[in-house]
Amino acid sequence: MASITEQNYLKAIYKLGHMYGNTEAVSTGDLAQELGTTAATVTDTLQRLSRKRWVEYARYKGVVLTGEGLGMAAELVGLHRLWEVFLVEKLGYAWHEVHDIAEQLEHVYHAELAERLGNYLGNPTHDPHGDPIFGKGDESLCKLSELEEGSGFLISRVDDQDPEWLVFAAEQGLLPGVSGRLMRLRPIDGVFELLLGRKQVFLGTNSADKLMVKALDRA
Repeated sequence: MASITEQNYLKAIYKLGHMYGNTEAVSTGDLAQELGTTAATVTDTLQRLSRKRWVEYARYKGVVLTGEGLGMAAELVGLHRLWEVFLVEKLGYAWHEVHDIAEQLEHVYHAELAERLGNYLGNPTHDPHGDPIFGKGDESLCKLSELEEGSGFLISRVDDQDPEWLVFAAEQGLLPGVSGRLMRLRPIDGVFELLLGRKQVFLGTNSADKLMVKALDRA
């Protein structure tokens, strides 16, 4: 049984290296930044995870999950997202309030609990932010900031790490399933002018990076 710390490491490696079709090894530096710790601490923990055969780690080459580690991480992420659906749909939480709560609930893991929770919710395929519950996401998606001017788009995922951003996104109608068009890009000041129906929305580059979209036709 993995400890909470070990589970968080497996999840972080999964997020950085496996979640959306990436297959590259994750560096200790990126992992330290993701987890808010030091490279030395990361190295010690990865060596422990390697002995348990949950990761393959080579110094200076990074780390990847083994088959067993990948399965554990995917289950944790899936349960986290099921709890987010439960908190929003059944307990009335707003989508910007659920991430930290789900971070705690995901560690109370039991296979039967995950199955019953999924059945109770009607086996949803995506969480409130558009992330797939289980399995990889759509690899054809791109960041809104990567679109060409004039491109239509369909919002598929909204980054859920920053509650203030999620409040803003909801106020602006930047929700999964909403379509729009990138009307104008101003490279000098990094402003993206969007049209959602008849509503104009202006985003900076950082915000545009937080929206994963499916590119549609160009005007």
